Parts: sequence; structure tokens; C-alpha cells
Amino acid sequence: MIITLGTTVLPAYSEITGIITPNASENITLDGSIHVDFVNKRRGWKIRWNLLDATYYEQIMTLYNLQFSSGNFNNLTIDTEGITALPVYMKISQRDIKYNGGFVENFELELIEQDGV
Repeated sequence: MIITLGTTVLPAYSEITGIITPNASENITLDGSIHVDFVNKRRGWKIRWNLLDATYYEQIMTLYNLQFSSGNFNNLTIDTEGITALPVYMKISQRDIKYNGGFVENFELELIEQDGV
């Protein structure tokens, strides 16, 4: 599976998880019944690297920072999933710096699609 973010091909990952988040409002009344306003749902992906070369980490951080400086989403393409140029919001986890800064350990990138489906 080849994952491209903007024009950057992401390095081989340790794990990828697909996420579906509902956009709904739940209300429970005093008698215990529930009412739900269903709006839509949003897809996302968590990509994890157990050990990532610092050069790749810097490329990902450049894309991450770009969304804040430009105010624009990066486009995601996942070849095997049929996803092409899907605007996504990027979130990152904390990282462990290893081997005198040459590698990053236990790093996770979360990508959330801009529009609900």
C-alpha cells in the first residue's frame, strides 16, 4: 500500500488503522429513552511507526506545519483504497528521540478527512 500526503510518499509504516467517527448528537431523556440526530460520519487513518528515520520525520513535520502556515489541508492518496487527493487534517503524537537524534520511536500520524460522508 502506497500512501502519499501532498507530493510526499510516506515511508513504510509499522501499522495502519482505519477509523470511522460518527457525527451525531445523542440526547437521553429523563425516562431513559435516547434520541439521536444523525448527521454524517468521518473517515480517518492512524499510521504508526515503531522506528522512523529522522529525515522522514522532518518531511512529515514539514507537511504538518504547512497546514497551519497556509490554512490549507494536505491531500491524501492511498492507492489500494481508491482514495485520491482527499483533503485531510493532520494530527501527530509525541515522539521518542533515539540514537542521538537519528531516529524517532513510537510516532503516530492521524489523518482525518475534511468532509463527512
